[in-house]
Amino acid sequence: MKLSFVLQLTLDGRELDRRLMELLEALHALGSIAAAARHLGCSYRFAWNRLREAESAYGRPLVTMAPGRGAHLTALGLGLLEARARAAAEAEPALRRTTAQFERAMARGDTAASHRLTLAASHDLALIELKDFCLLARPPLDLDIRFRGSLDALGEHVRGRCDLAGFHVDAQSAPEPTIRRCLSVRRDQLIVLGERSQGLMLAPGNPKAIGGLKDLSRKGVRFVNRQAGSGTRLLFDRLLVSAGRSRSEIRGYETEEFTHVAVAATIASGHADVGFGIQAAAATYGLAFLPVVAETYYLAARRTTIDSDAARQLIGHLRSASLRKRLRRLKGYDFAACGTLMEVDEALG
Repeated sequence: MKLSFVLQLTLDGRELDRRLMELLEALHALGSIAAAARHLGCSYRFAWNRLREAESAYGRPLVTMAPGRGAHLTALGLGLLEARARAAAEAEPALRRTTAQFERAMARGDTAASHRLTLAASHDLALIELKDFCLLARPPLDLDIRFRGSLDALGEHVRGRCDLAGFHVDAQSAPEPTIRRCLSVRRDQLIVLGERSQGLMLAPGNPKAIGGLKDLSRKGVRFVNRQAGSGTRLLFDRLLVSAGRSRSEIRGYETEEFTHVAVAATIASGHADVGFGIQAAAATYGLAFLPVVAETYYLAARRTTIDSDAARQLIGHLRSASLRKRLRRLKGYDFAACGTLMEVDEALG
């Protein structure tokens, strides 16, 4: 039994069919309608008519042509390609995992989880692997993850709206006061997920020769940021101050993405030269990476939650050799302390 998904885009209520998108991609790469038609195995007339039909439907040109200069996509044509590429980059890993989970669940005839934990967490690729591992364990554990910034996740924890809250802090510095104020020595304990490397994610080959934070303010360097309130944004802002750089000097500082993977995808697509994030996301898209800081990722929970059967099951998985073997394929992590329970003051000072 096979489950599959198809990414479907619409513009002004009209479906953007696969052949049109393939034609736009070929035209963008080859620079002429004739070459694009040959590449796709269709006639010039078919390609020309398909473009004109689409332009008539949307009321705006997709292609510009000039004698001796070939054909080029307009802003609308380029925007459509970018939108599809970014949507696919974001959706494909999740759809692949969903398909695998479905097929495995059907194979064993058991989709019900014995326990469930809700987790509000700062984005992390190891958590995605952990979720899959827990769901396929026997008995299964449903780890319901809602990704958001570190401060938002800890805010959910304070209000009692989640079982666990995932956040990360620089391993060598005192945590942000706002993070520390969300945690109670009496009420809470922390579970170590692991150490991870954060730094500059760079276009393959680092063509702009970026060597550190000081180079982000250079002319021609385009930056893509994480959203305000995320732990990575908080860390990056602190590092900027330490480096004596102002956010106003950085082109693209106000351009925000909500996950490390989205930042990496933006750089890989050529719409930015550099971003700040985890090494694992950079490796996913074949980007260059310049490490800047090591940090620890924690899961915060109330002591009453830690004592529950579901949390004990989770901690057992975190300490298991089989999970650590699975996590080792992620670049830039150290899971030696994975599953260790710590007191708040012990961990954060």
